[in-house]
Amino acid sequence: MGNAIEGAVRLIKIVVNFTKPNFVPEWIKERDAKKWEFSANKSSSESAEPEIVKCIEPIEKVGCVSFLDDIMTAGYVLAGAIRYVKAQTYYVAEFSFVPAEHDTSSAGFCQEMRPKAEKVLREWLEKNMWRVHVNLKAYTFEGEKVDKLFVNLESRFPMFEGDKPIAEWKKDENGKKIGEAPIPRSPKSFLKFENGDAVIYA
Repeated sequence: MGNAIEGAVRLIKIVVNFTKPNFVPEWIKERDAKKWEFSANKSSSESAEPEIVKCIEPIEKVGCVSFLDDIMTAGYVLAGAIRYVKAQTYYVAEFSFVPAEHDTSSAGFCQEMRPKAEKVLREWLEKNMWRVHVNLKAYTFEGEKVDKLFVNLESRFPMFEGDKPIAEWKKDENGKKIGEAPIPRSPKSFLKFENGDAVIYA
């Protein structure tokens, strides 16, 4: 279960980490990892030191496409997509979502980049489970407490090979096969967005 800070969630970042470079499309804009803070949400009136709450500790094999559906239903739109290399190890694609009323995206981004970026993110979430951990950071913005939610996806666990579901045997604690046949891989739990908070459901 998450830990919401009182305030409006002004920015949601979905940060997808890969260990191989070929997963992240080159058409996603490259940016220096040191400058990854979303510029549209910076302000001189924003507090320099946010209050940080660990919402969800790392958890394995989580289904995340429902989280994307939830934030879009709640009125968030994709406002930025960048890629970079982190710690010379991870190839990162970062997607920034803001409430529609705060979106300042260009017409070119809305028409070209947004549909492509949403499509590739959705495919990653539909076809894979992830190790997930979520942080919520609270800033003071023009006297108002404003939350930023960071959803980190690591350790991809594929459920499909191409368009074909990957099946495997269920096993007991001793490694003995259970059942009559292999079954398709499926998430152990699901990430959702409810009332401005990230939550996990089994």
